Amino acid sequence: MGSIVGTMYGSGLSIAQIEELVTEIPFENMFDLNLGTRESLLTTYKVNQFLEEIAFDRRLEKTVIPTALLSYDLTSGTKFIHTSGNISEVIQSSYAIPYYFPPYQFGNRFLIDPGIVEITPVKAAKALGSDFVIGTISFEKGHDLVYDSPSKAINRFMDLVQQENTDNILEDYADVLIEVDVSGYTFTDFDKADRLIEIGYLTTKEEISNIKKSLSKKNISLQESKTRDKRDLSLLLNDLEYDRLLIDKQRFRPLFYYGRDQSSFKQDLFRSEYHKSQFGFELNQKHLDTRFLVQENINESVELDLRWKKLSQNTDLKSTIRGQDELDNTDWKLGIKYYADNYTWGLGRASFRDEDFNYLDNKFNLSSDEFVLQGESNLLIEPSIESFKVLHSLKGTFNPSRRWTITSKLVYNDTLSIESPIIYRGLKPDKYVKNQYSLEFGYNYRLVNTVDVIHFLQLREVKPYLFFDYEGNNELLVSGIGVEFNLNLLGLKPLDFKLYTAYDEEEEFLFGLDFNFNY
Repeated sequence: MGSIVGTMYGSGLSIAQIEELVTEIPFENMFDLNLGTRESLLTTYKVNQFLEEIAFDRRLEKTVIPTALLSYDLTSGTKFIHTSGNISEVIQSSYAIPYYFPPYQFGNRFLIDPGIVEITPVKAAKALGSDFVIGTISFEKGHDLVYDSPSKAINRFMDLVQQENTDNILEDYADVLIEVDVSGYTFTDFDKADRLIEIGYLTTKEEISNIKKSLSKKNISLQESKTRDKRDLSLLLNDLEYDRLLIDKQRFRPLFYYGRDQSSFKQDLFRSEYHKSQFGFELNQKHLDTRFLVQENINESVELDLRWKKLSQNTDLKSTIRGQDELDNTDWKLGIKYYADNYTWGLGRASFRDEDFNYLDNKFNLSSDEFVLQGESNLLIEPSIESFKVLHSLKGTFNPSRRWTITSKLVYNDTLSIESPIIYRGLKPDKYVKNQYSLEFGYNYRLVNTVDVIHFLQLREVKPYLFFDYEGNNELLVSGIGVEFNLNLLGLKPLDFKLYTAYDEEEEFLFGLDFNFNY
């Protein structure tokens, strides 16, 4: 994270804007699972491209403040200082962690994060001519005395090796050392950036007088820093949110889904349970995204999605075609999509179940400190424009206190062309069910602390909840209780599981497992 934050600061961003970025940007959208290859668990091209895009200039040697990045070559066992090159390429070498993030290959060199041999680059700073070097380290003050799991053992081993390698370097090259106590945190705690920033800030404030004295002894005068203007990054953040970053590298990704229906003909806000496998691939090349998806087997359903990104700054061209029932029935959509800060809308032409329509769709997301309102609509208009049908989904989340969350859901569908998202947790309704409502009360108090299930998978939260669902067609009500488990892959990829039991007027008591596996 040091190389990432350092590059942002060197590129000219203000401290306030850097803090805003690292606490609010959706890191989970920057990393994709990479289990189909032996390279690493996660891919990194999106975060590298993002860091290059937010810089005033794309090259490291043209940063506002001269910036250097340190890496370690696995081939020769030597360290390298990078002071030039495209940021999206060079940055990879300074944070790549074998197994988690792929090494950066440059010729016959394989470059990785040098943290294991030099946790803070104070020696590199001196080598580049710095008059005064402030080093920071963030070891845990206390540590376990029992190392009864692989993760505890390897973390302790890494700490010992890093400390041994770092102590001599700090003594020889650091004029001031800031030691930050991050006990209780791990490198996967991306969602706790605000707390970690506060710890670093308060620790550094305690060292200000010492820093000033050390500067005075070296006859180095303080200079007033120039105020940095806040850059308008709204378009770039939108591109990240809607996966519209243009990446030069061609990417091929296998796809596998289970638990939720990922068809492009279904709404995104609520995904219906689907306990059959869906598989295929994605192929991305700068402007063009291609997705091929098979549902269970090639005779049941096959989909092909094409998207031309950046038809204009805010619009994409999208088309989808689906063949069903041994490809005898064909549905398709063709239109443009417009993207804004908190909403999107699309329009075009479509055919569902051998009927042609003009269509409009819309999504929105409005939020405050206590309330989040999300919605999605599909409007189907007959070519004669004499009548129209609508599918509308709405979700409201209210936090009356830190410990309680109230979630309300609604689905209304008067079409017989687009299947309803199923939110009713009782007897499975008809796929074109007209009315569904849900009310859920969740208890947010963390019942367990973070637990490492395996080294890269953490159990973050266990939350109980109470729910009431209503299905309007048959006037059925189901009520029940459940518990939600929040698992996290490297702190970046959430995996949520829900177990519940309920009483249904038709089926009496039933049990359910609600989960979603996206690979």
